[in-house]
Amino acid sequence: MTLQKRTNSIIEVSKEAAELRKHAPSVIIGAYDISLQDKAIAAFPTVDRCSEVDSPQLGVLSEAFPAHIDQRTGEEIQDMAVVWMQGHLIAVSMFCGAREKMNEWQSKSLCSQIINEHPTLTLMEFILFCSRLRSAKYGKFYGSIDPAEILGSLDLFLKDKRQDIARHMEEVERQRREKEWEESRKNAITYEEFLRRKESGEYPTLSKLEQAEKQSPPVEKKLHI
Repeated sequence: MTLQKRTNSIIEVSKEAAELRKHAPSVIIGAYDISLQDKAIAAFPTVDRCSEVDSPQLGVLSEAFPAHIDQRTGEEIQDMAVVWMQGHLIAVSMFCGAREKMNEWQSKSLCSQIINEHPTLTLMEFILFCSRLRSAKYGKFYGSIDPAEILGSLDLFLKDKRQDIARHMEEVERQRREKEWEESRKNAITYEEFLRRKESGEYPTLSKLEQAEKQSPPVEKKLHI
């Protein structure tokens, strides 16, 4: 990760990142802290349910508060998204009782890779992912937490997400068709009502077609031998 001498105020960012900068980093971290890992699976039994919470995307968080060197103090400021993710992964490691922790380089590289490969992953989705890691949904950690295993588990999590979204869309479509069917039944009429309306002239086009058919000369059928 390249550090540049710059301050957040002079970096041109997207509208979403600019909106996120209206909040102090501590407020964002506090709103999505590690305690949510305890509740995430119960609150969001499927990944698509995370969309019920309007949480920032990892890529936007990284864009809003990137790694840089403060011009005034010369202090090295870490990427906020990376720092936030590291905190959650440490919580997973502690919960699972892993004897060997990832070193700082592994941890930073892992978080940066996830952000670069999956920038649209939301904070709430990442929390749910961590919660599922704790529940051993994607396998158990034996002795240590391996970055490669984390990435493999994330692939499975994203597969779950795609399947959950597909099921949700199918359910929405099923409900739409069911509603249309119910509406069509409400508007349906009996055969007797149809005849009454036709006699009263409500279907002039149909009446004209029937009249034209009656007036048409019969077609002579010839037998060819």
